[in-house]
Amino acid sequence: MEFDEIIEQMEDVIESAWKLPMGRGRSVVDVSEIENLIKKMQISLPQEIRESKKIIANKDKILQTAKESCDEIYRIAKQKVKLMVEEHEIVKLAKQRENEIIKDLKEKSENIINETRKNIGKILIELENNTSLLSEKIKNSKKELENLKI
Repeated sequence: MEFDEIIEQMEDVIESAWKLPMGRGRSVVDVSEIENLIKKMQISLPQEIRESKKIIANKDKILQTAKESCDEIYRIAKQKVKLMVEEHEIVKLAKQRENEIIKDLKEKSENIINETRKNIGKILIELENNTSLLSEKIKNSKKELENLKI
């Protein structure tokens, strides 16, 4: 019998008890019936306490399992975030390195273009000088040819 059922039976016994006239709320109850209910309570109470302890133990076990699961999920999530951050950093560093390489290549190509322009300028000046010299020689040779009498 459940503990709360026993208490209800005791209440019923008390409610059905004979009221003493001028007893200022006192009643006459069947003592053996009350004693019998008290014995049932004494038997029922330890059983209910044991069941309550089992429920509490299960609750603690379930909470512990849930906590362990949460801890594991948190650990895995933290690990994934760390990997994502590292990957992000790697990508960021790669892009930074790419920009540095592109900048360096632009500078080198501009230097090559400038050097090539200078060299071409020098060659053209040299060609112009040589052409002037050659033109002068041709004029001189032409004059010599005109001055040459046969």
